[in-house]
Amino acid sequence: MGESVRSQYRIPKELNDWLSSRAKAEERSKNAQLVVELRTRMRETTHLQTGPIIECDQTKGD
Repeated sequence: MGESVRSQYRIPKELNDWLSSRAKAEERSKNAQLVVELRTRMRETTHLQTGPIIECDQTKGD
């Protein structure tokens, strides 16, 4: 599993309910599901930050 840090967070009830539901559907603990969800979001945001920058010339050329 690698290095881990023990931590404690407060989350809104509806987020906790959603996480519990996702964990049950995926047959994981809430902690394991939280790790999956955060890693997914991390990949999405890292991709956005390090992906290629495409610049467009938005001037109309008739």
